[in-house]
Amino acid sequence: TVQLGQFFGKQTRISLPFFYGYSLGIVNPEYDPFNPDVKLADYDIATRKEKAKAGQEFNERRSFNFTNVRKIRSSLAKHAYVWDLSNFTFSYAYSEMIRTNTLTETYRQLSQRGNVLYSYTSSASFWEPFTKINSNSQWLALLRDVNINIIPASITVRAEMDRSFIKTQLRNQLLTTDGVAPQFEKYWFFNRQYALNWNLTKSMIINYSANVNTIIDEPFGDLDTQAKRDSVIFNVRALGRAKEFDQQAGLVWRLPLQKLPLTDWMNADYTHRIGYNYFANSFNIKDSLDIPFGNIIKNTRERSINGKVDFVSLYNRIRALRWANSSNPFSKDVARNPGDEDDIIIPPKNALKSVARLLLTLRGIQVNYSINESTTLPGFNPAPGRLGMNGNWGAPGLDFVSGGQSDQIRFTAAENGWLSRSIVQNVPFTQLRQQKFTYTTQLEPNKDLRIQVEGNYNKGDNYQEFFRPTELGGPFRSQS
Repeated sequence: TVQLGQFFGKQTRISLPFFYGYSLGIVNPEYDPFNPDVKLADYDIATRKEKAKAGQEFNERRSFNFTNVRKIRSSLAKHAYVWDLSNFTFSYAYSEMIRTNTLTETYRQLSQRGNVLYSYTSSASFWEPFTKINSNSQWLALLRDVNINIIPASITVRAEMDRSFIKTQLRNQLLTTDGVAPQFEKYWFFNRQYALNWNLTKSMIINYSANVNTIIDEPFGDLDTQAKRDSVIFNVRALGRAKEFDQQAGLVWRLPLQKLPLTDWMNADYTHRIGYNYFANSFNIKDSLDIPFGNIIKNTRERSINGKVDFVSLYNRIRALRWANSSNPFSKDVARNPGDEDDIIIPPKNALKSVARLLLTLRGIQVNYSINESTTLPGFNPAPGRLGMNGNWGAPGLDFVSGGQSDQIRFTAAENGWLSRSIVQNVPFTQLRQQKFTYTTQLEPNKDLRIQVEGNYNKGDNYQEFFRPTELGGPFRSQS
């Protein structure tokens, strides 16, 4: 292992760790591989060499890697910029193993993996244009609190390729390769991740994430012709064939209730989350009529609000109620101390205050209300591109990608030719909707009695149908 960055000088602040490994193992046979009862020493030199080569076990391994190659940010840097080279990190690993023995002409295992990571983080810097308004009016608090942050808190982009290639060439009974075809096992994955977190204001946070898993399709066998190599290059430039796509976005907003004098005894947070998923079917799978089954897309939408109402704060804002809500004046403890000769005087309770305090039994409420919805559409043919939509930004449409729950999406997809026309499509079009309401209430009739009341309400709706042609070449029909 060598830190190659040292060769560039400390002032460059380049980290370039390099590892190289190599091993070789050779086992020569003592006996004839064709006749195990005969030693090779019993043969003449020419025969001995021929049979020794056929029975030799050969193992060779080599590997090298560069891990977390990057430019280190200076400790004197005051700010991090989006374009800094120190935001990038590179890694690459290569390993190869070659093995031969009596029954195996060649076994070659090749593994290559590389990734590029871009990671940017910054501290929030809010612009507050009205903070210097010189006024004591509570109604202007909302205006003074206006702020915006134009710099994201973090941006992350990661691209990783993972390729594995295994070729096995076995020998026949005569220890030749005649009539024995080589076997190949290989895959090439290209995965990408994106993430964005942004404190847009002091009370609003937005986030976005996307994961894309694709496959670089390779022709069968070795890449031993120019046509095969061109095919792979084309697939790499196309960023592979999408296998899975997962996109999530969310917003959390604290409503400015506490900035207004009439509602400063309440607070509430609104959450809005959307999701879009693409699931590719098995490669080139078709029905008996040679019609592709297509893929599956799904979207989700979650809306919720969490709130708290502090009635004690409300009572204290009203002078008449503040009197009923205040504590009783201090009186002497009824527990007597040794030598205490003072008379114990217990003041009578104020009946009016007790009745008024009873009317203020409700002390606070916590409420949570949420609606979760999803739509699943099978038989979808277009592949996902930017933001999950195809190349011309048409399919499945911005409304569906952003969580829209219109049941017309299946008709729109059929009219635009996005759906498989297989008459045996067996995955239903599905829409789910779930509502949930929960609350917690604190009741305090007097200082010595506290009651907590909890409740919840749940409602779920589920709709399913098979949306497909009833006959070959016919129109799409809804089938229950």
